[in-house]
Amino acid sequence: MEISANIESVQALRDFAEAMPYAARQIEDATERLQNVFYSLSNDLGYRATQFEEIVAACSAAARVAADSISDLPAGLNATADDLEAWLYKQLDVEGDSGAPRRGSKVYDSKTVIKR
Repeated sequence: MEISANIESVQALRDFAEAMPYAARQIEDATERLQNVFYSLSNDLGYRATQFEEIVAACSAAARVAADSISDLPAGLNATADDLEAWLYKQLDVEGDSGAPRRGSKVYDSKTVIKR
């Protein structure tokens, strides 16, 4: 896999940041479904019900931590995208309006700026 700094990478960071709230909602929804299934079956689990309840509680706690972590991620990804975009424009000697999401046909050939 090749890592390169270019405008497409900036957009990929912004797109990933935009998808993070959806991921957090998916985690919350799945956790709620797990809890609902557990509570609907809890009477049928017998003496193992306490163990399953502990597992569901641990999953719920982990899901909360994950959702909280994910909710902080978009701001950092967007800040990184802004910094990368500013650096690219400086390397290309092109004026840019860093901070605004790029959508559409405004694309610069930056693939040769840096490749690692």
